[in-house]
This record gives sequence, C-alpha cells and structure tokens, in this order.
Amino acid sequence: MCNNQKVQEGNAVSKPKHVGLLNMCKRIGPTNMEKIAELTEKAKGSRTSAAFAEVCGVNAGTMSRILNAKFRKNLSDDVIAAIAVNAANCNGRTFRELLEAHGLVIPAAEGLEDADQLYTDYLNQVRSAVEMSHRTKTNQAETTSERREALRTRIREIVQNDLIARGYSVGKEKDREVMETAEFPWSADFVLKTDALEPEGLSRWAFAICEDVGHRFSRELQRLAGIAYFSRPAENGVRITLITTDEATFYMSRRELKDLGPAYDSLSILLVNKRNRFVEAEYVLERDIETAQVMPKGKKDSEIDWQDYYGVPDLPD
Repeated sequence: MCNNQKVQEGNAVSKPKHVGLLNMCKRIGPTNMEKIAELTEKAKGSRTSAAFAEVCGVNAGTMSRILNAKFRKNLSDDVIAAIAVNAANCNGRTFRELLEAHGLVIPAAEGLEDADQLYTDYLNQVRSAVEMSHRTKTNQAETTSERREALRTRIREIVQNDLIARGYSVGKEKDREVMETAEFPWSADFVLKTDALEPEGLSRWAFAICEDVGHRFSRELQRLAGIAYFSRPAENGVRITLITTDEATFYMSRRELKDLGPAYDSLSILLVNKRNRFVEAEYVLERDIETAQVMPKGKKDSEIDWQDYYGVPDLPD
C-alpha cells in the first residue's frame, strides 16, 4: 500500500500533536532552558531518554537536546504538557515549576503563595485532554487500518476471480515479501500462485495497491522498478504489478511506460474497476523475452481523447 507519510524532527513520533493544551496560561517571560532541563530530568525518572521521548511523543534527538539544555528552537507548549503528563511524579507544585520555567502562569494563581490545588486541577484537565487526543488518534488509526485491509481483500478477490474466470489456477500465497533487499524492504499487498504467467517461466504474481494518482503513482512505480533492479524477482519466478483504480492514472502511466526500453524483470500496471468489481486493463512492460499478457490491454491510444480527457496533446499517428 502506498504510504507517503513523513515524520519531522520535533513533532510527535507515534502520538498526535496536542494543540493548545496550555491555552489557559499567560506568558510572563521567556523559557529558561537550564531549568527546563533540570525539571525534565526529574520527570524522566529512571527511564532512558529515548523511552521518555517515546511516551512524550517527541523525537529522541529533541528530548536529548532538552535534557542537555541545547534546544535552540522555541519549545512548544505541547511538549511541556507532554513532559508534565508523563512525569514520574508530577503534582500541582512540580507542574507549577515546569510552567514557570517555560515562562507561563495560570492567571488565577498570580499573587497566591499556595496555588498548588489550582495547578493540580489544571494538570488533571491537561491529562484528560491528552488521553482523549490519544484515544481519538488510536481510533482513527484503527479505522484507517481496517479500511486498507478491506480494500486489499476486495482488490485481491477481484483479481483472483478474474484469473479463475479466464481458466487459470489460482492460490493465495502467505509470504508477501517477494523482493528481498536490505536497503529497500518491500512487501506486496497480496501474492497469488498461478499458472497464468507460464510463458515467462513465472509461477507467482505479486500485487501492490497504490491509492495515489497521477505523478505520485508514477513515482511509486519507479520505486518498485528500482527495487526490482536490485532484487531480480523474475529470477525467483515472480511478476510485480502495481494496481490503480483510477483510469486517468493508468492510461497516463501506460503512455509514459511505452517510451521505455525493455525491462529485465516482469513488471506491469493494472487498472481495477473497484465499483463494478472487474479488471479493466493491464500493461506489461516490454522484455527481451516473450511476456504473458493475461489481462485485457484496455483502450487503444487512438480511442483516447488525450487533450480533452487528460489535458495533454494527442499522441502522433
């Protein structure tokens, strides 16, 4: 499954970013990084820097710089909130110390010598907000995972049924890691064992589903071709196919691929009609040996109005 998510230094690694958790506070001065480092060390307790960074949802390098008072960027309120909520022994007084080191104060506590209860109540509010944010993020991740698994199952059934309808034998393979390279780990969405590719001397067909369209799909195809160059899946009896459910993406990609020379490995792109549950077209990259054209080739280039439909010039005759 295509995945273009990135993690930036200083942002949450595995937790959501908690925006505005300290919005009840008032800034009274700059952040004292030396004091923050001291209080963060106490909050960390016996945990390692990396372990504390993980529970706080920040980059390990960021946490190291905070602990060593070498953080030169503006430390976000959300990081302070995460440190407080995940501290080994945080109470109203230690929370107040942490906020004041960050240059913040609760307006209602100004001028009060004993405001620990106010800070305790506020700490509990922040903790509840963090927990709710975590639950929301977890539920969203579970929903996304379930949706992707449902898509993977649906596409596999469409492809499998199409092959069976064409008279080929089909079986589902458990092992999805058909291209093994230490530098570029890759796993297919599903792999089928079939006799459909016998003309090329292949027995397994690995499929990857890409929900990206346009140039992003093309970049993913280039990435797979690069991995195939190093791992040589055809030598292990495998064809690699990238699936799209977007018609424009398929035909534009096919147009680009036709300009390439022969490929060493067995690679193709596949257009699947998800709504009507059938395979519309496949384009197999040219090889120096006979290739197995199993699925329909789709529309001819002359049947496509490139200018009106895709916004590019028509192909020359």
